[in-house]
Formats: sequence, C-alpha cells, structure tokens
Amino acid sequence: MNLIQSEIDRKVNILIISPESPYNIKSGIGVYIDSLLRGFADPSVVYTVICPSNVFRTTTFNNHKIIQINVTERDTLQHWVRSFQLNALRWLETQNATVFDLIHVHDWQGAMLGISLRNTYSIPLLVTVHSTHKKRKIFTTVEFDTEGYIEKNEQQILNQSDVIHVASQCLQEELTKHYIVEKSKISIIPLGVYVEGKKEKNEHSKAYVTCVGRTVEEKGFQHVIQSFGNISDKFPSLELVIVGDGPYLQKLKQKSRQYEIENRVRYLGYKPPYIANKIIAKSECVIVPSLYEPFGLVALQSILLQKPVLASKIGGLQEMIVHQENGWFFDHNNSLDLIEKLKWILLYSDLANKQMEQSYDHSYAKYSIEAHCKKMNCLYKQLIM
Repeated sequence: MNLIQSEIDRKVNILIISPESPYNIKSGIGVYIDSLLRGFADPSVVYTVICPSNVFRTTTFNNHKIIQINVTERDTLQHWVRSFQLNALRWLETQNATVFDLIHVHDWQGAMLGISLRNTYSIPLLVTVHSTHKKRKIFTTVEFDTEGYIEKNEQQILNQSDVIHVASQCLQEELTKHYIVEKSKISIIPLGVYVEGKKEKNEHSKAYVTCVGRTVEEKGFQHVIQSFGNISDKFPSLELVIVGDGPYLQKLKQKSRQYEIENRVRYLGYKPPYIANKIIAKSECVIVPSLYEPFGLVALQSILLQKPVLASKIGGLQEMIVHQENGWFFDHNNSLDLIEKLKWILLYSDLANKQMEQSYDHSYAKYSIEAHCKKMNCLYKQLIM
C-alpha cells in the first residue's frame, strides 16, 4: 500500500469534550451529541466522547467510545467544572492522547481541558458554541458566577480555538457583538438531528399540542399555558403536553392552576429523544415559544417528522423556518397572535399537514443529520490537513 492510499484509509480520531452524552441528556447539547454519534455514517471517523457523570464508565455507542468521568465535587459550579476537567485529564494521561487528530469542545465546561490538550500535544481545537451566557443570563440566574466565571471560560475557548462552529447566523452575530472574536474563525453549519420513524395519526388518545425542552424561563412555555387557557373552551378535548424537566417546572404547574387548566395540561418530565420523537409524531402541532433560541432542535425534529410547528419569530428559528411553508411564526410578545395562529393550524390541520409534507424534501436536504455530518466531515478535514 502506498503512502497516499494509507492516508486515505486511515481513521480520523476525534476527541469530543461535552457536558452531556446520550446517557446524560439535559438539553439540546445532549440531543445533538446523541444524533451525531447515531448519524455519522462515515466509518473513517471515530469519536471518543468525554463527559461528566456520577460514576466512571467506558462504553461503546454505535462504534464510538463514550468515557463518563466521575465528578464528585458539586458544592460550587467552579469546583464541579474543575473536578470534571482534572479527572478527565488524569484519565487522558493514562491513554495515548497523540492518537487524536482533533479536539472538539462543546460549550464552555470543557474549555480549559481542550486548551490544555491543544497546547500540550499541538492538536487542532474546534469549539461548537451552542449558546452564550451573556444572553442566557437574562433569563437564568447561575449561582456562584459573581466573577463572570462562565464568560471568562467562553472568552478563553474562543481565543484559543482554531475554528469556532456555530449553527446560525444569529449566533455568529451574538459572538461578534458580545465577545472578542475573529469573525474569520467562525464557521456556520446548521445542526442536524437524528429522527426515527415518521408522523402518525393519533387514533387512540386525546388530541394534544406539544412543547418539548428544558423547563426554564427562556423556553417560554409559560406563555403557551396562558394562551392555551384562552382557547381551551373552543377545543374542549384538546390537551397540552409538556415534555421536559428543569427548575421552572413548579412555576409552570402553578400557571396551569392559575388558569384553571391543570386537568388539561400533562407534564411528562424528561423523555429520551426517541420517545420525544414519538410524542411529537402524534401531536397536532408542536409549539416552540422560545424567548432565546440560537438554533432550535425541537423545531427541526418537528419539521423532519412533518408535523406543523408554531414558533417564536426570533434567533435561529427565523433562519430555519419559512413562514407558511415548513412552519408558522408568531410574535413572542403577542399572546393573541399565538392564539390565532394555533387556532388556524388546528382548524385547518389537513392543509397545515400538507404544507409540511410539501416542504419536507427541501428541509431534509438542508437539515438532516446526514447532511450535517457531511459538512462537519469537510470541516474536520480542513482542520486536520
């Protein structure tokens, strides 16, 4: 075998450092990592995912490796992150870290670990920014971050990475506005999501509309509950199903009681992606009422399942959805607009579903996990060559 053929046949080993994995999904990051490992069909690319856990475990997932690092320090955010990075570094020191061709860090929790490995072994560093703390902190209070700990880590990984991957134009603009970053380092590649199955008719239970995601204020589920209370009389058999868990859950339940619809709202808690997809597939409509959304994986799941999606006209959702083609927008500051758009989708469900079917091929070509992985593979090769 000549040298050129040997280089072509060689596997590319990529080290992913992520706060979540398929075994620990709390947000869109975990859903994306799960999709990436399931959807990357190129056998020449092998991932090793390092992620925090409450127990050390090494497993194989769809021919990729997942290393769950035991993290015991949980008294402060800083201690938890440092414990994860230190224990991960100790494990890596027992391995041959030079086998990795690329380090791919997701968000800020693995920033210093990724930077350390890059500088020690001269391995290219790629960071995927899923959101920024400067925007999220408008809605979320993070304890122990009085000195801007998260933003410091974000800025450091942006400085030290060779390429910055974002999923949307709006996130690129967010980075260049709020952080010191070279725009030339930013690569925009929309995320993909792995979707099994297809849309289904709900013939055995009550009709329902769905919200999926972390129950945090920025997801805007509280506005859907308010709007649902105003249309429940017009659709007496309709239910609202909320899939997800988080710190805002009890406040959402209080809202349900406030609007006297607690018997019409079902809280299912966290469900793994394949179960969430089945719930979406039988839904009349999926509502994505986010107040901050750099991309919108739930909207993408709905589009790929050909289910009508009603979304806030903000952030990355504006880049993914074409109004009245592969979804519908409402003004997130206008509850009446949400009500009117939802009523239209419910009353003209045949037409709404037909529009989703007609737009499917275009959406699939641009946003399927296969299309995403091909683009990521090109980015990997550019960095490694």
